[in-house]
Amino acid sequence: IDMAEKDYRAVVIGNDGANFSAGANVGMIFMMAVEQEWEELNMAIRMFQNTSMRIRYSSIPVVVAPHNLTLGGGCEFSLHADHVQLNAETYMGLVEFGVGVIPGGGGTK
Repeated sequence: IDMAEKDYRAVVIGNDGANFSAGANVGMIFMMAVEQEWEELNMAIRMFQNTSMRIRYSSIPVVVAPHNLTLGGGCEFSLHADHVQLNAETYMGLVEFGVGVIPGGGGTK
């Protein structure tokens, strides 16, 4: 987003993968907590939250173009965008609630 703000009038966030975002690796997060790797876990969460806020408060329009699975963070990025251009086959949601976790990127605002 920083680069786009300098050189472009807008930015589109999308990809060519099978899914836009299948969410975080909950198993990895659980293992980090079990092993008490608090600083590493905090850094990962902070980086995700900062990215979410850059999408929300960018000085240029941000368009998110999700497709297929758009879960967790992908859904939260979509919530913060200025515009969302959905594919007809998009399945979007905040699955964190299903495993007893609160979304960390602004999905509860």
